[in-house]
Amino acid sequence: MEEDILDIFYNSIIPEASSGAIDCFMYYHICFNTSIEGKIIEGNIPYYIDAPLLEIRNKEKFDELLEDYVNLALNFYDDHYFYDEVLSGEYRTSKNKLCKEKVLMTLLWSNATVEDFQEPCSFLRRQKTFLENNFLTETEDKGFSTILGGRILTKVAKTRKISWESPYAFRSAIVNHDDGYDLPTIRFGIEDDNVYIYCIHQGKNIRKNNKIKRALYKVNENFNKQDSEDILKDITPSFLVALQLFILHFNNLGYSKFKIIPYLPERWIDKKIMIYKKARKAEKKAQTYNEYTEQLLRIQENLTQKFCNTLLRLKYHLGDSITIDSLPFELDSYLAFSYNNLDTANNNLLQELYSIYANSKEIKLR
Repeated sequence: MEEDILDIFYNSIIPEASSGAIDCFMYYHICFNTSIEGKIIEGNIPYYIDAPLLEIRNKEKFDELLEDYVNLALNFYDDHYFYDEVLSGEYRTSKNKLCKEKVLMTLLWSNATVEDFQEPCSFLRRQKTFLENNFLTETEDKGFSTILGGRILTKVAKTRKISWESPYAFRSAIVNHDDGYDLPTIRFGIEDDNVYIYCIHQGKNIRKNNKIKRALYKVNENFNKQDSEDILKDITPSFLVALQLFILHFNNLGYSKFKIIPYLPERWIDKKIMIYKKARKAEKKAQTYNEYTEQLLRIQENLTQKFCNTLLRLKYHLGDSITIDSLPFELDSYLAFSYNNLDTANNNLLQELYSIYANSKEIKLR
């Protein structure tokens, strides 16, 4: 099977990635060029795509890590994560090499940063560690919030789709009897001392108790809009509360270093290719494509900014409890920050959440 993994990667994934479409029963717009120990593998990258270069400097080490990752991922993701047509093998040919291994190796690169393409061995080690570290928990009752009017429940589970950014998801909710409010999900992975935050996402079909929803706006107490920067004003209360609960959860486990990942190039490329295909069907192709691209750029910038602004707003309230170590693209792609377990919140709701977690930690230690 190990020989199959490398055969699939070098003879199927790399050639298909160089054209911007990898056949995994459905086509994934994963697009990159490849350099193997200094030799460039030439392809047919679409002219409108600025594709990253996968730089494999030590092929032997890269191959070993890739095989290790795939074998770990095969055990981590069971069959329900894959299309039935992939599992059955009915569409597999000697050319497309369609199988679970190919899907795993394809989607792997959708979660790579700019630096990860430059240092793929480090990226593979991190992805392996994400899978090896087991942070799964049953639903935990952290305690009652008098301000929100419900109990704080948290859970760490596997992500529901293999195409999502990370293997684990942190879920939290405020529950009052049979009703409640589901906070946004945070997708993450952990390597060594660092907690990598990939996404804060509010799903569909969730509970949104109106009374609790109104109570969440108490995060705005003691926030001076006139004296604050504009970027701190437009935050969603549920995102802010979910992020604080996430940080407190992992700080209780001994983690204090966090990295937010606001930009993944392959996910941006996927959107650009979809826009291009949509524009080709329109009458004024060039104008339509430019309009779509500008709109997408605004959306991406807004999402990235909102992601970072939520953290900056939390720092506004928690003060010295949060230290910003670096901003995105200042040193690398990440917004890196540290959490110091200090009781410094200037907001009653955030202060109460801190106290609830502090009390839950003391109960566990008894």
